[in-house]
Amino acid sequence: MRRIISCIELWEIFLYLFVLLLCAPNTFASRPLELWFRYLCREVDIDCSSPIREPSAVLAYWMGISLIAGLLVIAVSQSEKCSRARLLIDTVSLFALLFIADWFVSTEPFFRYANKAWVPYAFATFFLPALLANVRQAERIVVWLLVVASVESWYAVVAHLTGRPEFVTPHFGRRAGGSFPTTQPNILYPLSMLAVPIATACALYRSGKVSKIFYSACACINLAALVFTFSRAGWLGLSFGWLFLGWSERKRSYPSRLPLVLVLMSVVLIIATIFVRTHGKPMGHEKDRAARGRVAIWKVALRSAIAHPILGSGIGTYSLQQSVHMTDELRQYGVSAQEAKNLLLNILVETGLVGLLIWGNLWLRYVVLYRQYLHKNTSPHPVVLGSNASFIALHIAGLFDTPILHVGRVPSTLFAFLLLGSFCSFLREEASKGEVAARMQPEQRRPFKSLFSLSGIEHAVHTGKNAPRRQHALLRAGLVLLAICLLTAVPVASGLWRFTRARPQIDAYRTLAPVRAQFTPLDQIAEPMRYTLIASEDGNFYQHHGVDWQALHRALRVNIRHLSFKQGGSTITMQTARYVFLGRQKSLSRKLAEILLALEMEKRLSKERILELYLNSARFGLGAEDIGTACRVYFGKTPKELTLAESAFLAGVLPEPPKRREELTPEKVERCKRRALNRLGYFFAWRYSPQQIEQAMREKIVFVWER
Repeated sequence: MRRIISCIELWEIFLYLFVLLLCAPNTFASRPLELWFRYLCREVDIDCSSPIREPSAVLAYWMGISLIAGLLVIAVSQSEKCSRARLLIDTVSLFALLFIADWFVSTEPFFRYANKAWVPYAFATFFLPALLANVRQAERIVVWLLVVASVESWYAVVAHLTGRPEFVTPHFGRRAGGSFPTTQPNILYPLSMLAVPIATACALYRSGKVSKIFYSACACINLAALVFTFSRAGWLGLSFGWLFLGWSERKRSYPSRLPLVLVLMSVVLIIATIFVRTHGKPMGHEKDRAARGRVAIWKVALRSAIAHPILGSGIGTYSLQQSVHMTDELRQYGVSAQEAKNLLLNILVETGLVGLLIWGNLWLRYVVLYRQYLHKNTSPHPVVLGSNASFIALHIAGLFDTPILHVGRVPSTLFAFLLLGSFCSFLREEASKGEVAARMQPEQRRPFKSLFSLSGIEHAVHTGKNAPRRQHALLRAGLVLLAICLLTAVPVASGLWRFTRARPQIDAYRTLAPVRAQFTPLDQIAEPMRYTLIASEDGNFYQHHGVDWQALHRALRVNIRHLSFKQGGSTITMQTARYVFLGRQKSLSRKLAEILLALEMEKRLSKERILELYLNSARFGLGAEDIGTACRVYFGKTPKELTLAESAFLAGVLPEPPKRREELTPEKVERCKRRALNRLGYFFAWRYSPQQIEQAMREKIVFVWER
């Protein structure tokens, strides 16, 4: 027992527990850990519900980003390691940076952290074994993966055979889903599919009766779970994985019966793929709604990819893109897919051509490295051989589904990345076998110290080989950081100076009116004008404290995609600070001062006073810079006399105020009115009924010069 503990490092323990929680939830193995985790969450007042919710998702996301940043620093400092393994490490690093850049370029109206919190942790499961593990640790990680997958598969098989509530496919029947919260077979099948080839390879090539029994049991239980999911993509993928293993055995002169058995089992799975789900008819016939609906999904996915070809629409945005590009063909199948049902199409939609090229480059490099590994090792390690069979199964299944890289496929994504990271460990170990032995000697003399040490990290940071190259990389990173600091120093200093200059004036505006031609108190403004303005300009006006951080984030993403100022993301409070204290020019310093002043104004002024100042400072067009002048110029009446339709027009015209009457075309007038009324129905449905909004939609706007 002491020898086992002496070889396990702290990061390994955390990795094992993390994999157990995500890949086998709600099972007898993970239940004690889940109860302890929920107790800790209650103690620190964090929402630990599943699925994860805001703001816990925000915390989880940024903790994961910090973890990835640290691992990338280790990857840079480990540049002296095996250059062949770095081919994969560098490519995955680039892929991880692309996923992390989603925070800057996603097209989502509201950035859903709950759907993206898995991203940094999935990549971390690759970097941990790839950078820190030796061969023995990589073997232990793979064994643990098989144990966890087998626990989940055992739970799924028992639940299916005992008739417990499961996922039901229309016109087919029950399908095993395991212990996952949604009991979806699409979560279980990729996990079992990836586990079967590795367990099969280890059962065939490992020596020792106990080992063969263990791996055979893992293969059988995962195969049973995969069969009970009735997932045709999983069956087809596994059949090709087994065909690869059979080909490898035949090529390497192993007993001749085993390749034949694997080939026969593969043929059985292929036949089942064609006929089982369709009740004996060939797959794809006119009543096979699943297959025909999948083709319709692919067509919609291609249209979505064409809309954002370079960087894609963002991680986890396929369902949103599907609703935008929905076709009648897909609508008739009643399909509402969360992914593109094709791994390459899903990557193309969410990360664009950039992500697809990186993904292709990653697996091209993997194939080259795998062939080099086989060339140097006439008897390849069973884990490497089985992992390659699993990757083949993954890509075959990826032609008909999205088995990884999706919020609904987190367990299989972790499994695949851990296998890829373990392969990097084998490449590193092949280059320096003596280094591992030297590193393990101190651990044998002090068996319990490594349990709470970070020896792998210390070795990665403090190793002295190829120090000049590492120093040059760190120097370049430092120069880039210095350039960023210099570029942002001037606008930050200017923004802080403008804030400190305007801050003392805030208290005066509790009673002071802005210098305008006409100032209208809030109680002299029609109620519809107030509500439509809030709905149109800042629907969360009464919820935030001066700054809507989600709106600012959305504006940042839009501006980065367009490489220009398209949106500001300003709240009513921020716009009031701009009009009253700062002026209307666009600059980073003004935006910073605007944010700081808005936070300060919310502390000193009431919401009603801020709204009153805004209505008497906003630019409505045609030279009107307050609500009183706007009502007189457009309608020849006072703000108290405005109707709901007229209020909606004035609120909707604020983003695009006209300079001349000729700009007020009927299309623009209708667009401004409908935009405000639609938002009014969304944010204030409790105050305005659909009938009132519909009546205002039909009402014709008549300007004073048209009477």
